[in-house]
Amino acid sequence: MYRPEERIFAFRLRRIGNVDRLEGASVRYTAMALIGLSGESDEIAHDVLDGQSMHDVCTGMIERLDSIANLGDVAAILWAAVEMNHGHTDRILRQMMLLDPTSMRHPTVERMGADRTVDRSELHHGAGAGGTTCDWTQGFI
Repeated sequence: MYRPEERIFAFRLRRIGNVDRLEGASVRYTAMALIGLSGESDEIAHDVLDGQSMHDVCTGMIERLDSIANLGDVAAILWAAVEMNHGHTDRILRQMMLLDPTSMRHPTVERMGADRTVDRSELHHGAGAGGTTCDWTQGFI
């Protein structure tokens, strides 16, 4: 279901007659695939990603950040970048802040996911050892 020319996974695979057709694109599914692949060998990742590296695929998502308006999608990209030690987490965090993660326009699950992903990022980089430094979910649940 991977679209190598776009560096993204398709949203779905639909069979029409005798032909399988990829439809749509999913940033979140791509990020989740990278998170899953982060514990695998480069050989397995290259096989799944049609010869591309996880780093290149993550870079492709980061290059799309300005067009991503879904808080959960951006949080998933951050999680993938942290798992891979990709870098550029500051750019991803800036995009999350532009989306206003405390806004009630985001479903609670999206805000909680963003909060926990930021916590994971901070702990991974040593900034939040021992507790949360950015808990957007207090007062929402």
